[in-house]
Amino acid sequence: MQSFIRSISWPLALALALLGAIPATAQEPAESAPAESRPSSFWKDRFSYSGVLRQETAVRVGSEPGFSKIRQFGEMSFKFRFNDTIHLKFGGRGWYDAAYDVTDHYPPDVQDQMRTELTLRDAYIDLFAKNLQVRLGHQQVVWGEALVQFFADVVNPQDLREFILPTHEFIRLPIWAVDLRYTFHPKASIELVASPDQTVDKLALPGADFSFFPNPDETFFVSPVIPGIPTTLLSDKKPKTSIKNWNGGGRITLLTHGWDFSWLFYTSSSHLPMVYKTLALDLVTLRPTILLNRVHPRVYDFGFTFSKAFASSVLRGEFVYTHGRLFNSDDILFSQGLAKAELFRYMLGYDADLPGGVRMISELQQQFILGNDDLITDPAVDTWVALRFDRSFLKDKLVPELLFSVGLRKGDTMIRPRINYRVIDSVLLTWGADIFTGPADTLFGQFDGSSRVYMNTQWNF
Repeated sequence: MQSFIRSISWPLALALALLGAIPATAQEPAESAPAESRPSSFWKDRFSYSGVLRQETAVRVGSEPGFSKIRQFGEMSFKFRFNDTIHLKFGGRGWYDAAYDVTDHYPPDVQDQMRTELTLRDAYIDLFAKNLQVRLGHQQVVWGEALVQFFADVVNPQDLREFILPTHEFIRLPIWAVDLRYTFHPKASIELVASPDQTVDKLALPGADFSFFPNPDETFFVSPVIPGIPTTLLSDKKPKTSIKNWNGGGRITLLTHGWDFSWLFYTSSSHLPMVYKTLALDLVTLRPTILLNRVHPRVYDFGFTFSKAFASSVLRGEFVYTHGRLFNSDDILFSQGLAKAELFRYMLGYDADLPGGVRMISELQQQFILGNDDLITDPAVDTWVALRFDRSFLKDKLVPELLFSVGLRKGDTMIRPRINYRVIDSVLLTWGADIFTGPADTLFGQFDGSSRVYMNTQWNF
């Protein structure tokens, strides 16, 4: 109980200390006050801050019910405008999760990974000139806006320790990079990105609620394995930081006749690890074992996106072709359980205002594995449909919403009902559920035992 009380009190104390240390003039002036009536000062004109404190409680309702999250979360960011041509932003976030103190459901390494975290988020400087913007530092580069899954958003690695349940902004892992955007025509621009950062996806460890390795005999991520032979997951072989391993690419955007087009290219070490499987002998037990060795080969992404707004609807799409990916193979002895093939993924979306004030977001999502059909055991074609509905009540204070995604190949589903209630402008209450069903060798079905209900309390300042 003491640890639980401490977990609630520390982010509040931190926020109060920060707020107390910052002069009252740090906040931006209210929009309603006339400019001539506001006293001007160095800080008032140039400095601003914002933050979030959130308490997240989730209860697992699968075969082993119990707390899966009692997280106290805090985030702060600071902005400083030197002048019209130089802007600076700095921010970070952290949490303490008491669920790993009040339950013994999780292995020790999972507790160590998920109990606490303090990370740098935004730390970059923006430089503005005529038709040119340069962003240098720790940042997110957003190239896609698909629902549920990521398609054209290929630059930043992802934090998948809670699968794809958090917001995309939360899932993206910022990288050290230089992002240059040049507007060479009133309706056209080019963006170039270069990064030495070799950050890869963060994955939950075996035994966590959303691990891709819950039971190697049952999960598609590391299949196939030999039934009856245990597996050993080796440490992730992350790419080395060197000149030859730099990541980079570019995007061209064009707006014409109401259509927004973009063409993109990006190359990097694969953010998601590919898993080699090697048959070996356990020197302790003298029994055979399968070693799971995670590697990150270089991949090349070529993409195209479009969007078009109509009176009360939006048509949009994202298409990405990836060269260099490795997929699960049934040949463990000679190819170590992986085979190279091409990957084509696309999303087509249609968003519309429905009768009764309901807003609908709908997407058809599909991927194709091209080549080596006789070796690869991953499905050659996978298709999902995603739908989201929401409606506002009480002058936008109460917003119920429903997100539903289903895999058409085997019928696995993810259902996410949620109710948001804004008590006041700065306080938001959320009640919801994350429900998974389906076979264990599918995207959503592998988390069938991790369904949960939750309540979040958020304060913005």
